[in-house]
Amino acid sequence: MKAPKGQLFRSFFSSQVVNDLRTNIITGKLPAGEKIVENAIAEEMNVSRGPVRNALAILEAEGLVTFLQNGRTVSSGFTLVDAEKLYEMRSFIELKAIELIFKDNLTDFQYIKQINEGLRKEKHNVANFTNLDVSYHFELMRLSGNKYLLQCWLSLRPLLETILMITNTQIREDDQEGFNKGYVIDHHEKITTALITGNFNEAILFLKEHLDTGKAVMIEKMSEILKER
Repeated sequence: MKAPKGQLFRSFFSSQVVNDLRTNIITGKLPAGEKIVENAIAEEMNVSRGPVRNALAILEAEGLVTFLQNGRTVSSGFTLVDAEKLYEMRSFIELKAIELIFKDNLTDFQYIKQINEGLRKEKHNVANFTNLDVSYHFELMRLSGNKYLLQCWLSLRPLLETILMITNTQIREDDQEGFNKGYVIDHHEKITTALITGNFNEAILFLKEHLDTGKAVMIEKMSEILKER
């Protein structure tokens, strides 16, 4: 059954609004306590209030906005401490996924190999590279076979994807693109090889190294961005 045309448009506009607001909150353009007015956002983005309302509900669930008792909506802000806690949770979930993959003795890793090939081809396109990077980790979560663990990871995905897009863009502007793309591709291939050869200890080691490096790069770049505000 197809969704009504109006519903599809609302979904599209809601995605635009939520992406813009999420980015503005994470980068500090909408700091903690800043009022977010539905009418003003709708007028600025040339949409009705419906998509804005939907977007704010999503952001409230992500912990990025707060609905006050007086009916106002304010930014909850996003700090480096928030970013560190986000990555701590990500590490916990993804390392658990590796444990479950080995527990079930999975052997079909063809799709993540294809993603690695795509990363090499798209290393000069920030948006495509970021999307493939996130897709690689999504596939690890899917392979865990635990739908509840996957749901936990999916609840973090919008924040992770937005932060990666922001930091990858900053890295490109700082002319450090080669290093960033290099370590992501290298780490992914090491993780994949460990999975294929059945080396649990190396898979855990390489994933942890990958996430720790990503966290360090993210904190460095987010610090630079937030200092400019």
